[in-house]
Formats: sequence, structure tokens, C-alpha cells
Amino acid sequence: MLHHCICGYNLPVVIGVDLGGTNVRAAAVSAAGEIVGPRIENPSHAREGADACLAAVVRTILEAMTGIDAESIGIAIPGHIDAIKGVVHWAPNFGETVEGDFRNWEDVTFTPVLAKQIDLPITIGNDANLAALGEYRFGSGKECANGLILLTLGTGVGSGIVLSPACLQGGLTRPSVLIGNKGGAAELGHLTIVKDGETCTCGSQGHLEAYCGTEGLLKIAAAHGIVCESPLQLFEEAQTGNESAIAAWEVYGGYLGTAIGSAINAFAPEIVAIGGQVANAWQYFLPEATLAASQASIPSLFESVRIVQAEQLEDAGILGAAALALGEL
Repeated sequence: MLHHCICGYNLPVVIGVDLGGTNVRAAAVSAAGEIVGPRIENPSHAREGADACLAAVVRTILEAMTGIDAESIGIAIPGHIDAIKGVVHWAPNFGETVEGDFRNWEDVTFTPVLAKQIDLPITIGNDANLAALGEYRFGSGKECANGLILLTLGTGVGSGIVLSPACLQGGLTRPSVLIGNKGGAAELGHLTIVKDGETCTCGSQGHLEAYCGTEGLLKIAAAHGIVCESPLQLFEEAQTGNESAIAAWEVYGGYLGTAIGSAINAFAPEIVAIGGQVANAWQYFLPEATLAASQASIPSLFESVRIVQAEQLEDAGILGAAALALGEL
């Protein structure tokens, strides 16, 4: 195959697309994980119906392709995805208001619609899963780790699991992303860490996301006498030496570590990477997270795990989608 040569490198180039509830972002990415074109960003119109959102995706892809001889396209989408049929079964915050009620996407035909307007192979996947794939290929995993779990800390808790061939029996020859039935696996944000605990956004009780999503973190802060509107404010308070803020981050780390320990027991990864904007407060929650993980996991499994800060913090969605597209070449 003759690959596009850009900036002196003879590498295949793909378009990585990160579709979010507010914006859709895209860029050209080389096989080395380098963003080799401008980052294009447009409103996603996620709450204005599927047609408006798909039109925004097409526009963004075409703008990112300008002057680029791309070979394929990968798209990261929040929700439950059928990559084979190109269908989005369900996506949070995507839909439209009908007779006063907001209705989420259900079984939206996605890839076939794009394929009518863009003459390139297109592959879609869950955004958290693809962020993990990007971190495995281009970040802390460096495409050699024997298993990587990525936890993305933000409004909620996203997660993805990549297992290398060494972690799998059955003749697989390349790293695989765990997607499960209907693309709904690896929802580690919905591990139960407190029986009959706080109500989660999904409606159940005691899930990790109820404690380590933004709302849960702010509740922890309030319990320590810190009233703030965002994780950033709590981080800034900790940076001033505020002991109550530091204590709140430690409690947060304890909850996070309990879930990490359970994930280690289930999947025995070599790396657990922590990403998302909340990961910038790493130094305040890591010690307690590590301690709790060690207490919750089998010692022989824990001793071989590295808990690290994700390297691909800013462009995780784009790079993960690009990693998916590159894997299809």
C-alpha cells in the first residue's frame, strides 16, 4: 500500500473524530500518533436531533480532510455502539425534545449515513473504549503493555479496557478492546463500591460514579466544609495548602482505589491509567487511591500493576478514534 507522506514521514494518515455532547472535534493523525493537521471543532448539535448532529460530523470531517490524503476515519461516540452495523443504540445527552420531553437517541443509523457523503472506510466505537485504545497505542501503554485500563475522571467516570494477545488465549494476534454485548462492557464507573450508597446517575446506588464523578466529588468537598462549584476550585484550594481540601481529595482517592482494586482482580492489567481533567489533581488523591487499591486487590496481582497518569489527556478522543481507524488498515 502506498501511504501518504507528510512532514517527511511515509506513514498512513487517518482522521480521528471525537463526538461530544457540546462539540465535535477532528484531526488528521499519523500512524505514530502525531496530529499532522489542524484540530477542527464545531458545535455537535447533539440535542437537536440525529440529522443535525450527523450533518455537523460530516462538516467537521470534511474540514479536517482538507489537503490531507487520509485513508480511513475513526469516530469516538459516547454510548452503546454496534460498530459492525454502524448503529448507535443509545447515547447520553444525544437526542431531541419532542412534545416537551427530551428523548435520547435509540438505534440511530450512523455509519451508513456518513458513508453516503464521505468515500472512505468509517469505523465507530465507544469514546471511553477508544480513549483506552489510544492510551495503549500512543500513551503509557506504548503498544506493549500486557493489558491497560483507562479511567477517565470528569462529569462521570468513563473507562475502557485493552488486553494484549499475551492476556488472551485463542490465537488473537493484536490488542483487543473489551466491548461486550451491545458495546456496553467495561462500565467500571458503575462498579458498586458502597452497598446502598449514594444514588448514581444511572439510578442504582453506591456506584463509583456517584462518588468520583463531579457531583460526588463536590459532595465530598462540602462534607469537609469546602463549598466549590468545580473540581478545579477544589484543586486550587488544595494547592494553597487548605487541609480540608486535601482531606477531601484523599477521601475521593479512597473510593477510586477501591474500584481500581476490583478492576485489578477482574482483569489483571499491567497498567491502570488515570485520565480526564480531574487527573490534574493526581498528587492529592493518588496515595490514598494506591493504598485502597492494594487493600482491595489480590497481592500478587497488585504488585505487578503500575497506576499512572494518562499521557493523552487533551486529545484522547481524537487519538483513540485514530487508533481504531489505523487498526482497520
